Amino acid sequence: MFFVNWILKKVSQLVHQSFVLSLLFCLSALVSILVYSLFYNWYLPKPFIRRAIDFGLYPPNELIGEVNLFERPSHTLHQGQEYKISLLLDLPESELNFDLGMFGVTLDVIDIDGRKTASIKTMGTLVYKSFLLRSIATLFYFPWYLFGRFEQRQSVNLLIKENFVDNAYMPAYKMIVKIHGNVQYYSAMLNIEAKFSGLKYYIHSWFYTSSVLITAWLTLIIFLLILSSFYDLRSLIFSNKSKIDEKDKKWAKSLSGELKHLDVLDAKVKDKDHLHLRFKENLSAFKEYLKTNE
Repeated sequence: MFFVNWILKKVSQLVHQSFVLSLLFCLSALVSILVYSLFYNWYLPKPFIRRAIDFGLYPPNELIGEVNLFERPSHTLHQGQEYKISLLLDLPESELNFDLGMFGVTLDVIDIDGRKTASIKTMGTLVYKSFLLRSIATLFYFPWYLFGRFEQRQSVNLLIKENFVDNAYMPAYKMIVKIHGNVQYYSAMLNIEAKFSGLKYYIHSWFYTSSVLITAWLTLIIFLLILSSFYDLRSLIFSNKSKIDEKDKKWAKSLSGELKHLDVLDAKVKDKDHLHLRFKENLSAFKEYLKTNE
């Protein structure tokens, strides 16, 4: 019977300790996930920024459009981060665009005070197609062109800057895109792509692997810290409790000693009173004896 009770006691202790450790581990995992999420959002900028541009025609034959980066807080540029900036133009294969040939593109970076912090220029053109090649393509795709399934258009991706770094003292507030020439277009898109290196590259390119590894590492560290703090606090509480119990025992012992001393004094006082009473009785008896002998 004693052996069975001992086994049940050990099993209950093991279950209790396992439950406490599981709770501490779950708490550590939640804290590590929260910490990694905050670190990811703070450390890693947005990988891609795509903003549509609406151009306006200004004299002399110049298309001007702007992109306000501060309309969306997540689209702001991080300091010290390299970006690849390109302009995607969807252009019709019209005679005007083919006759225009090369056209210039200028990107002006403006800060919040309206100062120009950078100005980048590049050139672009439609992919050349001879009249014979265009005629053959038109005849071949004539049914699809007729019913609107296909359109005669080209997508031109113009690289503006390969490794653009924003000015840390005058951060970019908006970007102004200028197309020099009367270019016909369907749509325009400004693409800003972050070029990651080092730890940022691994966190972005190997998202799930890096998330699992970093979260597991943080969970282990936080779990050990919480576990050590928990047992230190527990030992402190129980040590204080034992100290308090010892103080209570000493106080009770001293109190019992004082009570015994008081009992002894009380007994002595009672004995003195009894002796005094007997002395009075003997004295009165002696006085009566003297009176009778006279």
